[in-house]
Amino acid sequence: MTRIITLCSATGGSGKTHIAASLSRRLAQCGQRVAVLDAGGGEGICAALGLRAGATLKDLVVSDAALEEVLLRTPQGIDVVPGSPDTDWLQDLTPLQQQRLAEIPGLLPGGDVLLIDSCTDFAKNTLGLVLASPEILLVLTPTPAAHTDAYSMLKLLQSRGYTGSVSVVINHVRNHIVGRHSYHRFW
Repeated sequence: MTRIITLCSATGGSGKTHIAASLSRRLAQCGQRVAVLDAGGGEGICAALGLRAGATLKDLVVSDAALEEVLLRTPQGIDVVPGSPDTDWLQDLTPLQQQRLAEIPGLLPGGDVLLIDSCTDFAKNTLGLVLASPEILLVLTPTPAAHTDAYSMLKLLQSRGYTGSVSVVINHVRNHIVGRHSYHRFW
């Protein structure tokens, strides 16, 4: 069974996409079959993995593109569904398109780990992807504003009945002491 981990952040610039790319590379180096679904907007995951996107997640969901037209593979064997340059389209999905978006993880080639790089603003339709994920990796920086926004995100998940596990990564810290302090202040 594929392990699904969604990477979230309440604020932009936390390094969530970089962590998704680094984690996917490391898992692939360890012999894991890895796929990355970029629901975060922009071309972040493709740029981080050295890929050039043609068709994107938006084409797969909105324009009925076939998975084979969208799916990219890195030299390390990581399968990637590239993100669209913007996430505004996620706000206006029809029920059929919402269903297509929710079915994408099941369409990806059988693998050990699926990483979903979610968008920061939790567009209403990506919230469903996050809520369906059994594991969340919440990425935040040590700033008070990032902690406040992350708490708000956790409250939203709880209010929607999220029952999966949440792990926290404090990124962009000067050293492990600052990171540990920030983590204990948050968690």
